Amino acid sequence: MLNQTKHFNLDLEMQLLGSILLSNNYLEFVLNLQILEPLDFYYLPHQKLISILIERHKNNLLTNHAILKKMFEENKELGGIEHLKQLYYESKGIFDIKSCALAVKELSTKRKIEAMLQGFIVNMESQEKTTLQIADDLTQSLQEVVYNLPTNSKPISLEDAISRVINDNNEESISLGYSNIDDLLNGVDLGSFVILAGRPSMGKSSVALNIAIRLAYQIPVLFLSLEVSNIQIAKRAMANLGDVALNEIRGKKPIAHAKELTAKQLSKNIKLTLKDTGGITLSMIRNEVKNFKAQGGKLLIIDYIQLIKHTGRKNGTTADDITAITNELKSLAMEYKIVIVGLSQLNRGVEVRENKRPMLSDLRSSGSLEQDADVVLFVHRPEYYIMQDQPRDENSTKFIQWQNDLTKWKNKAMIIIAKARDGKLGDCNFYVNFEKQQFNEIQNETYQGNYGE
Repeated sequence: MLNQTKHFNLDLEMQLLGSILLSNNYLEFVLNLQILEPLDFYYLPHQKLISILIERHKNNLLTNHAILKKMFEENKELGGIEHLKQLYYESKGIFDIKSCALAVKELSTKRKIEAMLQGFIVNMESQEKTTLQIADDLTQSLQEVVYNLPTNSKPISLEDAISRVINDNNEESISLGYSNIDDLLNGVDLGSFVILAGRPSMGKSSVALNIAIRLAYQIPVLFLSLEVSNIQIAKRAMANLGDVALNEIRGKKPIAHAKELTAKQLSKNIKLTLKDTGGITLSMIRNEVKNFKAQGGKLLIIDYIQLIKHTGRKNGTTADDITAITNELKSLAMEYKIVIVGLSQLNRGVEVRENKRPMLSDLRSSGSLEQDADVVLFVHRPEYYIMQDQPRDENSTKFIQWQNDLTKWKNKAMIIIAKARDGKLGDCNFYVNFEKQQFNEIQNETYQGNYGE
């Protein structure tokens, strides 16, 4: 007995199956598309038939007219010999087997959505969830139905994999925009999850924007801001591109206007998309990634991870939430072959110890931040901490040392590569101009000392 739904087309199914019965090449073609499975057929005899055909194909068994005639005569579940004749008859009208297979899949997906929505309505009354959680569950379920198709990725031999590495010309990796970082990392592979972390006032958002701007001349970049608006980010980008101070932009000073126009002109060649999206959830990020990838995107920056809302189990801890978030971000990077850079806060342990240099154990809320990340970068400004330690006695040796440290670190920062699966660890040094939102690398310079080591 057939289910009550309008999302089916028996003639279409018969056209497809009839053509497959006429030629084993058609069956192999459809299987290579990797879009159909037996349950995608609405009519039960059609589900049974395609299952038998797939099994025989896997076992390299011959399937000709005589064998099919015997199968339909002996197996009533296939609909009998009259149904076989009808399948042959319907196959005469097919002209594009791929389009036919896609149409069968489309109807199957609509039936799955219909059944999922009906079940969701029935169960919704008994769920003790907020409207946001309900909406997120619905969005996630819909995406699983629509996008969870068989992957086009196939197992390959080691020889083929090595050949791909030799011949890919670095198409499987991207730069992070700075030669000193790239020299240590040798680029970042597509499919990687990168953590960019630091305490407040270190400049991690500024570093992220600089990376986005530098790379967006060559590749599409999406910047998801969970904390500040697109207009605020645009002002920072104008300062960077126009080489103009933020206070001049905010103050609408005449001197800044020409530089603002310069920034606007430069922005025409920058493939950077901004989206301010407070309260974003994992399923919303997945949808953003899907659309972004369809436009050729390769780098997604999220500012910042701890502001992503996780609508999972009610009694989960913050650590559980962060673990689920980082697991999903890593999975998204791998699934869509992009690089995801997630900004992260550090815990307060940095502030209470003498050595202010950040460590992996300082990553806030969960060990999964370190575990799931392929690369961990720390933004560190010793100047910030030196300014807080000014000795009172200006005639003391300690004060002189303090002055020397301040001079050495004035307007400078470090990006510390603390984890790199396929690269080297090390410190990369930068000149910093926060008014102009600029981080410019210092070549061949390293530091050691209480604040930087």
